[in-house]
Amino acid sequence: MTSGAGVPRGGPRPVRVLLGVLGVVQLGVGVLGLVGELGPPQLLGLLGWLAAAVALHDGVLVPLTHAVGRPLRRLTGTWRPASAVVLRGGLVVGAMVALPVPALVRAQRQSSNPTLLTGDYALAVGVVWLILAVMVAGLVLVIERRGAGARPRGDASGSGR
Repeated sequence: MTSGAGVPRGGPRPVRVLLGVLGVVQLGVGVLGLVGELGPPQLLGLLGWLAAAVALHDGVLVPLTHAVGRPLRRLTGTWRPASAVVLRGGLVVGAMVALPVPALVRAQRQSSNPTLLTGDYALAVGVVWLILAVMVAGLVLVIERRGAGARPRGDASGSGR
């Protein structure tokens, strides 16, 4: 049994407390390591990068996620839960595949050693996205066809409520 916030009645379990303490200790070791290794100008630069990361996350990524998430929820609202999970997982993997592309393309263009980075990375990412899209579509079709005639999503009793 849990309370409304997902915390077990009687307080958090000892394992959760231990993991929380270990996380705080690791954070402290990391901060002390940074202060010991970096000088004041580097620490200020790091703080600037961290502030920019928070601004990028809160100002761009969160609104973009919500803008994509609402129509996606409408689209997948009648799908079986497994299909929605497959689609969302495919979108996350596709986004993660795209992350290193700008750095790789820039390194390929500026490299004085042409054998260091071989291949057309933009084309490779496009091929990966195409394969990913076909796999996701195939999995969704299989899941939805197997689920045809099954009870509607969210209906655990089978009574249609």
